[in-house]
Amino acid sequence: MTSASHVIVNVSSAAVTTNVLFYTAFSYTGPFAENVKRASFIIMHYFSSSHTFSPVVYWILAVSFFLVGSILPDIDSDKSMISKLLHFHLPIEHRTWTHTLLIPVLICFSCLWFQPLLFLGIAYMLHLIWDGISFGGVCFFYPFETYACYGSGAKVKKGHKLKVYRTGRASEFVLLGMVITLTATMCVLFAVNGFYPSISL
Repeated sequence: MTSASHVIVNVSSAAVTTNVLFYTAFSYTGPFAENVKRASFIIMHYFSSSHTFSPVVYWILAVSFFLVGSILPDIDSDKSMISKLLHFHLPIEHRTWTHTLLIPVLICFSCLWFQPLLFLGIAYMLHLIWDGISFGGVCFFYPFETYACYGSGAKVKKGHKLKVYRTGRASEFVLLGMVITLTATMCVLFAVNGFYPSISL
């Protein structure tokens, strides 16, 4: 997936997740409603507040880290957006070490000392997930998992089955359109049904 697409689908994923959390916190009436609402409030409170920063500074950091995390895994490619912005790329094979689960786990763990890094770790993980459903897939446990390389230059995770789109091809932009449509539809439905104005924190 291209860098711009990664930013768009990550922001869409965040929007959908936020809507779901607000819904479960304020309107959910299904099984275990009280427990579900309590859990949603706890998650929302953790993500939306900080004891270290003022709200404005915290959200500037959170959004900035989220956007950076959306494209950071591709710093191993000289063609990526982040490498062009930094005029630097890691001299390693693309979609290997920077695309393992270890990195986002370590980043999220480091949020115990610097909370906004949680947004960097989440965005990083989302990047890997979206790449994981591409034609090439992702070796989340590299080097214990490896890629099959073909003469055409294609590199595909061995045993990879979930091939939803090809990077830079029409299938990627169809998927992008579906994600944007889903996100916009959810937001419109919430607004039309008067959900957003009813929220009071």
